[in-house]
Amino acid sequence: MTCLTSEGLAPLGDLNPLLYQVAKGAAVPGSRDIALGGNAVSPGGSGYDMVTGLGSPNVGNLVKNILPTRTVAR
Repeated sequence: MTCLTSEGLAPLGDLNPLLYQVAKGAAVPGSRDIALGGNAVSPGGSGYDMVTGLGSPNVGNLVKNILPTRTVAR
């Protein structure tokens, strides 16, 4: 957060809604889908699943997707 505010950008706040927004319609994927695997309760699969959630984060793409949504702090 210090890095964002030092650059004059607003803090991220609650990141979960933003991650799901990015997952729904970003130009580049913010996570790598893990489609193979599972556990004793739920199988893994394509897209969101209870085992791996959205997948493993692709930090470079998340930055490309999230940074444009931030506004300059006033």
